[in-house]
Amino acid sequence: LLGINKYHLLNLPYDAPEKPLDAPELLDFAQQYACQKGLTATLRG
Repeated sequence: LLGINKYHLLNLPYDAPEKPLDAPELLDFAQQYACQKGLTATLRG
């Protein structure tokens, strides 16, 4: 995996937000969707 270095290699700015996304409803949806598809949601933070 290239991580943030891919942006440098592609001459693109790295515009990550200063704070993580605060949207519990989105995380709940992602977990439910992953479960329905037989996947495991991996959350960090």
